[in-house]
Amino acid sequence: MADFDNGGSDCVIYDCSEMSACIDQARQHYDSMLFKEALRCGFFEMQAARDKYRELTQGDMHHDLVMTFIESQAVVLSPICPHITEHIWSLIGKVCTHVESLRFPYSVAVASPSA
Repeated sequence: MADFDNGGSDCVIYDCSEMSACIDQARQHYDSMLFKEALRCGFFEMQAARDKYRELTQGDMHHDLVMTFIESQAVVLSPICPHITEHIWSLIGKVCTHVESLRFPYSVAVASPSA
């Protein structure tokens, strides 16, 4: 589970909760062998959540959150399109491991700001 210091940003909280919801839904659909629905949640809805986050932050997105998004989406989509996700995995510098050997991602958490 990734952990982000949100720096008081509600946008990071929004994106983490949307990403977690998409991951959880995709997991449920894979478990039910509903691959079209898993693709809908794991790709289309995650992309929509990323686009909304980009709009909310006006393009000033948190680098670690974006990288977690890319990594999580690659793992979520690896059962459907392993050749593409393996290429994405190598583009982000993960050449030592194979994407299909990783465990399915879980929730993404946001660290609460220090008081």
